[in-house]
Amino acid sequence: MRVFGCGSNGFEVFFWHLKMASVYQINHGVSRPIVVKGLKGYYVGILAVGLLVLLLLFVSLYLLDVPLGMLFPMIVALTMALIYLCRFLSQKFGPQGLMKFLARGNLPKAITLSSRQTFLSLSKRRAI
Repeated sequence: MRVFGCGSNGFEVFFWHLKMASVYQINHGVSRPIVVKGLKGYYVGILAVGLLVLLLLFVSLYLLDVPLGMLFPMIVALTMALIYLCRFLSQKFGPQGLMKFLARGNLPKAITLSSRQTFLSLSKRRAI
């Protein structure tokens, strides 16, 4: 940072040698899931929403005068647990496996019919 003499606008400040902290590759190509630091697909969104919820939790507990010695370790532990959970789920299920796993619970165990009429009507439709 260099500070030059007074001009008409006060001090002119020029920042030199600024670099971006990190550059991440986000998308590898068309029709591939988003991958950011090992998180695939919508786990990135889950992590972002979770971090936002933790931020709001921190702010609300801070405003309720919870001691910082108790608040910081709790928020750090919850953040680490959230990151671990997102990475675990991302590695175990992949980009869309968690949705398939949760949808599997909504399938019926068996379909019972009291007559053959349903199947007979299917064969009549195909013949026409």
